Amino acid sequence: RLPDPRPITRGSGAGQHFGLGALWADAGTDRARPGFADFDVAAVCGADSPCARASPEQVKNRHSVGPVYVATAGDWRSLLPRWHGYTPRVHAQYPKLLAEMTAFVMAAADVELDFSLSSSYMVSDARTSSPTEAWYWIDKDAGAGGTTLASVC
Repeated sequence: RLPDPRPITRGSGAGQHFGLGALWADAGTDRARPGFADFDVAAVCGADSPCARASPEQVKNRHSVGPVYVATAGDWRSLLPRWHGYTPRVHAQYPKLLAEMTAFVMAAADVELDFSLSSSYMVSDARTSSPTEAWYWIDKDAGAGGTTLASVC
């Protein structure tokens, strides 16, 4: 169970827990997954940046979000130019569908925008067993006993 979200303040947002995790933060280690073994974080955000110094645990617990996300206007003003700049740099090394989301997480780490993670903002496929989606709560509230196969959709 994820902790309750903190208030939205400068440096502290909230967002949907996203299974992307900290794949890039494990780059160059024996834990690196395919596609990230040779990924060069410094080429994206700079060798001395907070992004490059972020631990996998920090990234996983504070920055691994996807839509829906909420942050202050000031945080978005800091984050958006980095996200925009990082996206082609990430894509050059990791030309996959989620390259832009990897760039988002890297930008969030770089501006040190910590997110409270929630697993109740998103739903996709009713057959998923992902703990990062809200199907359990939807089914439970619909009296379906909490199984995704008895979805109300």
